[in-house]
Amino acid sequence: MNRPIEQLLHALQQTEALYLQLLLYIDQEKRAAAGAEVQDLMAASNEKQAVILQLKSLDQQVVGLMNQIAREKKIPKNRISFSSLAEDVPAPFDGRIRDMNLRLKTVISKVQTANEECRQLMVHCLRLVKNKLGFLGHWMGYSADVYAASGNIRGAANGGRVIRDLA
Repeated sequence: MNRPIEQLLHALQQTEALYLQLLLYIDQEKRAAAGAEVQDLMAASNEKQAVILQLKSLDQQVVGLMNQIAREKKIPKNRISFSSLAEDVPAPFDGRIRDMNLRLKTVISKVQTANEECRQLMVHCLRLVKNKLGFLGHWMGYSADVYAASGNIRGAANGGRVIRDLA
């Protein structure tokens, strides 16, 4: 019985390590975006995606181990959680599970906060680029052709109509 619990704790430690690694890649993304370093941004994003794939795989392993322990301890499926599991396993595993639960909640909260900050920075950078392109387009005399509801092309040098009457 202790073997699955030890495997679960090991998987949770690996999960925590991957989330900490994810924090580093999010920080690299923020620095790259702020410094307009496209190559660094892409590299950090690719590394982040690789860690996310590892987390998904590890999450499946954790769920499988928790289900196995729950079956052995006869914990109903609707009660499977770290808290309920900690109540039903012997010492010292109960304290270790509670500790890992708290550590994971903390690191996941940090990842969510950092990811939101990175998202806001990306949105801001994209807005700046869009505004800069609009400004440059205005001063260079560029006007984009836009199809109006009538079928006319607005902004075209020669005018035009996309759909002509067939009559």
